[in-house]
Amino acid sequence: DAQVRHPVQAGATETMMLGWERHFTLDWSVGPTPLHGHRISGYVINGSGANVNQMRVLAQAIDASGTVVDKRMSWVLGGVNAFGRAYFEIGDLPPSDRYRVTVWDYDVIQS
Repeated sequence: DAQVRHPVQAGATETMMLGWERHFTLDWSVGPTPLHGHRISGYVINGSGANVNQMRVLAQAIDASGTVVDKRMSWVLGGVNAFGRAYFEIGDLPPSDRYRVTVWDYDVIQS
């Protein structure tokens, strides 16, 4: 697995880019991994007219009481072109009742 793991600070923060939902949507699913963990894979869809790079997405594993029990972050390799989509994967998550995925941060490419 060629994934790079990135540490995520403790706490309830879901994003560094408030309002990201106005520009991006996420289409993702959860599947098992060979080592009994879970992997989230999906697409970031860019609804804005701007190209972005240095994008990271955050996945949170949430238990039945609503508590975040684990977090992982991953780069969206190659960024996302204006009105385009880009694939991402976030692995090594524990089995959980539900998951939440958000855009953590990104840079807009100035032309």
